[in-house]
Amino acid sequence: MSENSFLPPGWVATTLAEVVSPSRLKIQPNADSELPFIGMDSIDPGSLRIGQVQRFADMQSAAGRFLPGDVLYGRMRPYLNKVARPEFEGACSAEFIVFPSTSHLDSRFLAYLLHGRDFVAFASSKSSGDRPRVDLSDIGPFPFPLPPRNEQSRIADKVDELFSDIEEGERALERARKLLDRYRQAVLKDAVTGELTKDWREKRKGEIESGEALLTRILKARREAWEQAELAKMRAKGKELEDDYWKQKYEEPELPQTTNLLRVPSGWAWSTLEMLTDGHEANGISIKGSDSPPGVVALRLDAIRECRVDYTARRYISLEPQRAAKYEVLVGDFLISRANGSKAFLARAALVASNPPTCVFPDTVIRFRPIGLSGLGEWLQAIWPSRMVREQIERMAKTSAGIWKVSQDDLRAVLLPLPPFPEMAATVERLKACQSEVEATDANLRRVSDMGAALRQSILTAAFCGKLVPQDSTDEPASVPLDRIRGERRAAAKPPVKRCGGQSDKPARVAAESELPLA
Repeated sequence: MSENSFLPPGWVATTLAEVVSPSRLKIQPNADSELPFIGMDSIDPGSLRIGQVQRFADMQSAAGRFLPGDVLYGRMRPYLNKVARPEFEGACSAEFIVFPSTSHLDSRFLAYLLHGRDFVAFASSKSSGDRPRVDLSDIGPFPFPLPPRNEQSRIADKVDELFSDIEEGERALERARKLLDRYRQAVLKDAVTGELTKDWREKRKGEIESGEALLTRILKARREAWEQAELAKMRAKGKELEDDYWKQKYEEPELPQTTNLLRVPSGWAWSTLEMLTDGHEANGISIKGSDSPPGVVALRLDAIRECRVDYTARRYISLEPQRAAKYEVLVGDFLISRANGSKAFLARAALVASNPPTCVFPDTVIRFRPIGLSGLGEWLQAIWPSRMVREQIERMAKTSAGIWKVSQDDLRAVLLPLPPFPEMAATVERLKACQSEVEATDANLRRVSDMGAALRQSILTAAFCGKLVPQDSTDEPASVPLDRIRGERRAAAKPPVKRCGGQSDKPARVAAESELPLA
């Protein structure tokens, strides 16, 4: 029984390397260039869509050149499924393999093939390491059934039509997500300006400690904690304490500038992160290590999610117990990421609210410890994602080599509103209730989005087994152009033959190669 026995009529079994050949066109940086530049960040994972592009004139190194209809395949981290087919000419990152449009293969069909789950799984299995990537030698052996050229176009037309319907639904989902985020930010703004607890506050006028009095109490507790820590250090070294002169070493946090700030209710105060924490903030430890034991468990950067710590995002490092204790994650720690490739994810923070597993935090995270007064850490976590805080972070952020960063000094200076403790607790409680609603709605939106992604893959599965469109017996079988391609490649691979007079046919062979559809 032949290998094509179970294929639809006119189809042929082949491999990616047999039908495509990557472009080797390169373009040098040019300050006068008007070409758009597509980087890896320009394509969202699994989307087939090109988002924001840059100007090639702003680039510093050579790039790949693509033409309208070429297919771009992101070879780094193939599990991200970054595939696009631009309708314009431009330059792209060297992390893309450029597959030129050819006469024997509809480039839309190729893009859908590379987008399919079977190919993504195949490519992912061929890569490894911290920055996994593949080349054509890795993905070239991928086997797939090739339809006749005309049927490829009919398949691509049908997939275009069906995906267009799905995309309309996805656009509606995106609008819903934006509305949900807008609602979330509106609630956070009400929280940091006191609007969320206005009714609560009106009922308790004059009955509770003011924010100013609370801040005075916090700063007193901060100093006392510092003095206790200093005493413990000196006694551990056997020093005799003859007077209180050593207490003058304590540095009071600077008072914040309160001009041009959001209006907060009477009885609230303004503070900084430095004022509300113990002054012993620290960067973590480098976590180069292994994905499996043995070793000390160390969190990765992506363990710090918005308002939570993902303890499964970890590595194992070799570290002596004494040093590990210095970086151990403890209840009450407020962990803030200090570096990220995306400005939007910079300075994400999470409070360690319950007993964590034994682990250390990485050097891309700064640990702050709120003063040990009930509810202060919960308040920091609750308002940290607010636009008021985000705007401060983004003004402070600096970029180097494509990485956004903030420092300890930057974060210490973040301004934060401080309500009375009872109102703080009431605000956090109301925020949690709103957040539960937001999370439930977001989970529903994600489920619908996942259904759309699954439907896309079901459509592609039907397409690649010949069940999406009917076959046409008048189509030229796929074996014909495939045999022609094989013959052209064999001819191109032959060494030049010398003719009479010492001449060779090399110029003619080079000319023939330049006309190959795969070049």
